[in-house]
Amino acid sequence: MAHYPIGVLYDLHVLSNAPASFSSASVGGYDASTADAVDPAALPWQLTVHLSQFPADKIFRTLPGPAATDPPRDFYMAQLKESDLLRHGSTKRVMSLSTAAQDALWAALRATDHDAFWAVNAGLLGIAASASAGPTSVPTSPPDSPRPPSSSSSSSPTATTQGLRHVPFRLYYADGAVAREVVGPCDPASGREFTLHDLLRICAPMPPGTSAAAAVITHGVALPLDTPLPWLAWNFAYPDNFVHLVAVAADHAA
Repeated sequence: MAHYPIGVLYDLHVLSNAPASFSSASVGGYDASTADAVDPAALPWQLTVHLSQFPADKIFRTLPGPAATDPPRDFYMAQLKESDLLRHGSTKRVMSLSTAAQDALWAALRATDHDAFWAVNAGLLGIAASASAGPTSVPTSPPDSPRPPSSSSSSSPTATTQGLRHVPFRLYYADGAVAREVVGPCDPASGREFTLHDLLRICAPMPPGTSAAAAVITHGVALPLDTPLPWLAWNFAYPDNFVHLVAVAADHAA
C-alpha cells in the first residue's frame, strides 16, 4: 500500500468496506439515494501514528532541510511524467517546466494551495486557468446536471477527448492488485467514448480471488458505471493527474 494517495487509502480501507454506501440496482451501478451515503462514524478518519521503527523499506522519508534529492517530490514528479505521457503521448509538458515552476507546484501541493497549484497544473493539462478560480475550460456536463453526460449515443470524439491520447488511471482492488492498462478515451472503431463499464471489461480477467466489481469509487464518491472515461480524466484526476479508482466487489455492495 506504499505511496498511494491518502484519498485512495480511505476509499480502499473505509468506503469499500461500507456496504450501505453502494448499490448495483440501477443499470449504471449507481443509486443517487444511497451512493453518497457515508457512515458518520467513519469521519474523521482515525489514524495511528507510530513514532519509531520507520518502515524505510516500504515508504519514503522526507529529508529534513536542504537536500540534493527529496524522495517524495521525486516520486510525485515521476508520476506527473507518466500521466503526461499517457495523456499527450510525450512528457514534454512536464519536462519543459522550469525549476521555479516545479518548486511552485510542489510547494502548492504541500500547502494545499489550490490557486497556486492550478496556476502550474493547468498548463500540464493544456487547459486555461484563472488566477483565482483554477481551471476554467475543462469540458464538463451542464451546471444543472448532477451526472456526467451519457456516452451511449456518442458516435464521434467529443470536446472532452480532444488532445487526450489515453486515460491515465489506476484501478485498485481490495486484495492489493492494481490494474494499469493503457486505455484510450474512445472505441477506435465506433468513436464511442469508453465508460467505467468498458474499463472494467478491458481490465478483465479479474485478479485471482477478486469478485466482479459492482461499484467504483473515487474521492469518496460512488460513480455510475456509464460515466465516460474522458469526463473522469478531466474532472476527477488527483494532483498527479491520474484518475485513481477503487473497485468494490459485488459481495461488498448492497
